[in-house]
Amino acid sequence: MTVEDESAGGTAATAGSAPLPASTAMIESPCVKLCMLHPETGFCVGCGRTGDEIAGWGGMSAEDRRAVMQVLPERQAAPDIRRGGRSARLRRRAGSQARG
Repeated sequence: MTVEDESAGGTAATAGSAPLPASTAMIESPCVKLCMLHPETGFCVGCGRTGDEIAGWGGMSAEDRRAVMQVLPERQAAPDIRRGGRSARLRRRAGSQARG
């Protein structure tokens, strides 16, 4: 079956699997396999989607997915200001141990 067949309402399948409805066979996704929600923004640091958008992606209509894809370039998954990384964590830990 070709991509044209799928767009005409056909189904797609891989060898040895049951056919998938055309509506779910080829879902475009912004996922880059770097899945972690930023604690301050709530956006995935890889793709910029919210947790709700990620969880509901497979059930969204093509129109809803396109709407999310349109706003992703405007989103900033992580703030520009760094919290200090490892060195800051070590300083905070050393400070709390000195007080404790």
